[in-house]
Amino acid sequence: MGARPTLKLCATSLRRAGKDWAKGEIEAGLAAKLVTMLPASYRNSPAEWVKYVDGKIQNELKVCGAKGATIIAGMANC
Repeated sequence: MGARPTLKLCATSLRRAGKDWAKGEIEAGLAAKLVTMLPASYRNSPAEWVKYVDGKIQNELKVCGAKGATIIAGMANC
């Protein structure tokens, strides 16, 4: 076996390891950021903070939907 296939295998292994490492770092960073964004009363209760985040998402969707409905209604009146 020549040096070239060995180098290619080594490069592939390093690339995969780097990708896994980066993914782990990003996921950990995002989880840590999310925890700091939550009110203190939800930090040790996963079920409660899931409900909290879901409530925030639902509120944003309602606001967005209302804005969209207003825009569509305005287009219909043109």
